[in-house]
Amino acid sequence: TGYTYGKEVSQQETYRSYNVGDEVRYNNVDYYVIADSEETESTVTLIKAEPLTYEEIQTYSDGTGAQISQREDYGGMQYGTTNDYSTSFVKITLEAWKDENLIEQDLILDSTGYSVRLLTTDDLINGLGYERGFVNPSTEGFVKSDFTPSWMYYSNYWYWTMIINEDSNYNVLFICGGGNADFSPGGPGSVDNQFSLVRPVITIKKSAL
Repeated sequence: TGYTYGKEVSQQETYRSYNVGDEVRYNNVDYYVIADSEETESTVTLIKAEPLTYEEIQTYSDGTGAQISQREDYGGMQYGTTNDYSTSFVKITLEAWKDENLIEQDLILDSTGYSVRLLTTDDLINGLGYERGFVNPSTEGFVKSDFTPSWMYYSNYWYWTMIINEDSNYNVLFICGGGNADFSPGGPGSVDNQFSLVRPVITIKKSAL
């Protein structure tokens, strides 16, 4: 609060603004911004620039019982026994990764109820240029557009989201190597698939950056 010509004036705190695609470094790890954040907003949502490594998956999934795999430097892992994220092996792994690599007071619980998580439908549609559609003649998912950043996908890999298939307890949407987002029932989207990578999403205070 300040004064101008004798009148009391409310002064709202402002922060740096961020746009989708901005690169951010936090705790010596690189991230991309996945949702625009205006200067009136105190937090920003980021996705890790690279998936978790095989060594990280090995370390942080230890004790979960998850099947894991090595994909060059990256690590793939089984999602869980069902597609319920709250009880998934992936959630346990991300929480353990967070405890070792992030500072709790820098993070914020977002609308999902998590400070560290995977991509959601809102992320894909509202910030990353995806549209609902058929990724092949028989499978509906999310189709990339000209506005979808190239850093969202890797030609030789796919990675988990937390978007579930409403018709099955055993399928989760994943980001394909070509960029589209698919459930692929019976394939890579099955919760027991151990080859899907893990790419953390965090919501963080701008003051920590």
